Amino acid sequence: MQIAVLCTRKGILKELREFSQSRLRSAVRIAVGGILTSMCVYAQTAGELVSQADHLADEGNWFRAAPLYAKAEKELQRVGDRRNELWAKFGRLHGNAESGLYRATRAQVLRDLADPLVEGDRQLKIRALALLGTIDLNLDTAAAGYDWRQLLAVATAAGDRKWQNRADGYLGLVAGMSGNIGAAGGALYQAVMKAEQIGDASGEIYFATWLANGMAVNNMADRAVQLLNRAEELARKSGFSEMPLQFSIAKVRALLQLPEPQRARGREEGKKLLASSLELARKNGVRGAETELLSQAGQLAIEERNFTGAEHSFKEVVEISKAADLPREEADGLLHLSQLYRTEDAPAKAVPAINRGIEVLRRVEEAYDFPMYVAEKAEVEAALGELAAADALYDRATDLIDGLLVNAQTSRMKTEMIAAVGDIYVAHFRLAWDRLHAPEKAFSIVESARGRALLDSIRYARQSGPLSLETPGEKEIARLQRVLVHGELLDGTKPRGRSPCATH
Repeated sequence: MQIAVLCTRKGILKELREFSQSRLRSAVRIAVGGILTSMCVYAQTAGELVSQADHLADEGNWFRAAPLYAKAEKELQRVGDRRNELWAKFGRLHGNAESGLYRATRAQVLRDLADPLVEGDRQLKIRALALLGTIDLNLDTAAAGYDWRQLLAVATAAGDRKWQNRADGYLGLVAGMSGNIGAAGGALYQAVMKAEQIGDASGEIYFATWLANGMAVNNMADRAVQLLNRAEELARKSGFSEMPLQFSIAKVRALLQLPEPQRARGREEGKKLLASSLELARKNGVRGAETELLSQAGQLAIEERNFTGAEHSFKEVVEISKAADLPREEADGLLHLSQLYRTEDAPAKAVPAINRGIEVLRRVEEAYDFPMYVAEKAEVEAALGELAAADALYDRATDLIDGLLVNAQTSRMKTEMIAAVGDIYVAHFRLAWDRLHAPEKAFSIVESARGRALLDSIRYARQSGPLSLETPGEKEIARLQRVLVHGELLDGTKPRGRSPCATH
């Protein structure tokens, strides 16, 4: 028995010694492996870093690409490769812009565009103009249009089909933000189709994402989800490491707006994607994505009657947007705060929120969303008992909507747009019928909404020309829309007549 125990103890001791030696060998292997891995990472050439970063950037994941560009930029500066240093620098600056440094980044890009090296190198100039155009899409719609037209000219001269198509797609985005929804939808659809033809998977996914965004906000969320699912499958086949945050934002928006019978499933899926995407945006400091996702979270909280949570989300949107100089997102947060305060029967709190929202949105020449802001101000005035002011504001909102509908080329598109802004017509009707006791006006509001689609389809049916060459008529429509956006909303005069956009 003792011998057996002794043998057992000896066996255990032997096993322990062997185990310890094995652990030691493993530890040595891990340490050596770590050192070698570190050496390999450290030994990556600047060219390899740029190639890796370019791949991530082309997927839309600039926050992951930016640190690699920064490393490459330093190495290229060290060896005196000025051309490729600038290439890496523009990539790093794109990451800086996404983290909220829009104005400072824009100033740097403008300085670099004046560099003779950039001016003489078409691909460098395209890269710089693409960054400038992306920044200006967040700050100034008119400036963004100028940037992308410049880029289109350079890409055309260089025979770069990919960037020619991307510039056309971005000009579609500019058109949409300026209120020309018909041209925007057509341009984005063409950009998706052309990207597929030339094998630009990243461009196809990017513009499909924006096209789906437009569908979701114009009452076509089910079709938006289908389009996004196809884009996600393309990304998988194309070897994307992950979907970009902008795609996730679009999918959240579409899922949360699905009609019955898909509503419940879409809501649950949307909430999960919202939570994971918001965590990713916060962790990596992608401020624009963070504010858009917080806005979605606030709207969900309102639907669940969690008004405190909603107010917290919208205030966070405003604070982050203001610090990052993101006027569209700041205006959106203020609009939602105004709506929330009205829901809580506190219209006096809503006044400064909506006034500030309108002021901020005007800075970026945003025509498409502006009617919602004017209508919200009308709601606030009505809640305060200022019925004449509310009526005048609703008239202005309707003028603005009419200006948008001029550019929608089919009766279906007009019908979907009217459905998307239908609350404005309904609220105006209720004001005229219930509070102003003006049945004639109430029914004229209904007729204007119902007849608009058919009338304008007959009057304005046409194919859009290239967005790089605006027709005189389109320029005049854009000018009149700017007049409506920037005109005084409450000036003590009688309500304005119908917009020229609505009758010519």
